[in-house]
Amino acid sequence: ARVDEAGVARLEVGPEVLDADLDGDGDGEAVVRATCEFGANGAEDTVQVWSANGRLPLLVDTVTGPPGSVADDSRFPPSLLDVAVDGDELLITFGVYDDDAPHCCPTSEAVVTYELDGGLSVVGRPQVQAID
Repeated sequence: ARVDEAGVARLEVGPEVLDADLDGDGDGEAVVRATCEFGANGAEDTVQVWSANGRLPLLVDTVTGPPGSVADDSRFPPSLLDVAVDGDELLITFGVYDDDAPHCCPTSEAVVTYELDGGLSVVGRPQVQAID
C-alpha cells in the first residue's frame, strides 16, 4: 500500500500572533496557536510562547492541553476554542463535553488563566460556563 505523505499530517499556524509582555520584564513575547491535523479527523492544538528579544526567537513554553481539573470533567478531550491576552495573563478557552454531548459540540467552555514566571503556570481556578 502506498501512503500519501502529504495527506497524512498538516501543521497550521494560527493567523494571529499575539504580542504581549507576559513576564513583566519590559520585553515582548509572541503567543502562537498551532494545529497539527492528522489522519481522517484527528487534530492537536498547542499554544506556544516565544521570546521576541534577541536575534532569534526562543521557545519559552508550550501548552499542549488543559489542566487535569478541566480534562477530567470532559467526556472527550477538551478542544481549544480561543487564545487571548489580557495584560500580562494568557487566557486559553477550552471546550468541555458533558457525558451526553456529541463529539462535534462542546457543552461548556473553561477559560484557563496562565502566568509566565520562568514557565507557564495556571493562575486560580478555571472559569466554566455553559455554551448556549
